[in-house]
Amino acid sequence: MSGLRSATLAVLVALSSGCLANDAEEFAEQLFQQNLALWEAEGPANYSFHVARGACCGWPTSTIRVLVENGVVVSRTYVSDGLDLEQEYVPEYPSLRGLFDIAGAARAQKPVLASIQYDPTYGFIAFMQFDINGSTNTDNFVYAVSEFEATPE
Repeated sequence: MSGLRSATLAVLVALSSGCLANDAEEFAEQLFQQNLALWEAEGPANYSFHVARGACCGWPTSTIRVLVENGVVVSRTYVSDGLDLEQEYVPEYPSLRGLFDIAGAARAQKPVLASIQYDPTYGFIAFMQFDINGSTNTDNFVYAVSEFEATPE
């Protein structure tokens, strides 16, 4: 885990200094591509995880359990009570592969804040935080993944 924090810190320090922005962006892109390739090569087809998502100004109030079978999300339920996630929120809670799509789309917008931490074993995104333009709260978001478990096929 300390390796993840060190890599994230290195990127943030380099970006904040300004003089290494290009190197930091290249490093962040390399990390992103390496971890995506690791997930695609080593990630199980069947797994579950918990994800907390926050938008605007705060951390989420609910944690969602996502169940994936053969690479496809088959359920999204609230950890607190087991009820299904409302349909309108389903796109915000993808598979672990889908989190790469969300992060990639955010990175393409050249955000003022971008922080991603990866799981050292499988490479999935364990945490990400973005602030796209820095002038409003409506484009900020955070995802935190926990309780990852590969399940038998």
